[in-house]
Amino acid sequence: CRPSRDDIVGLGWIIKLNEAASVKYQSSEAEIRVILNAVNPRSVVYQHVMQQIKNDDIFVLSSPISQTVSFAEANINRVSVLEMSGKAKKMISKVGEEISSYLFK
Repeated sequence: CRPSRDDIVGLGWIIKLNEAASVKYQSSEAEIRVILNAVNPRSVVYQHVMQQIKNDDIFVLSSPISQTVSFAEANINRVSVLEMSGKAKKMISKVGEEISSYLFK
């Protein structure tokens, strides 16, 4: 989600949906993992959202995705950022590694 009030409210609804599903499907092991996207780590909004997420005891991946023009360039060029060099490729690779570490424990 993005570091914004609307996304955090939406995240709350996703958490409620997951809780309801866990009651109905008790064998489910679904867990919520949040990846923050379009982040400016120096912004006050980002700091506020991170504090709110921590207060709500929501698990956030340690690899946020910054807002960078490389994502738009990849889209325009119809390629994956993994085919490009630079910051965006490193960010996405880091997120993939972190997700893999949880999936293959």
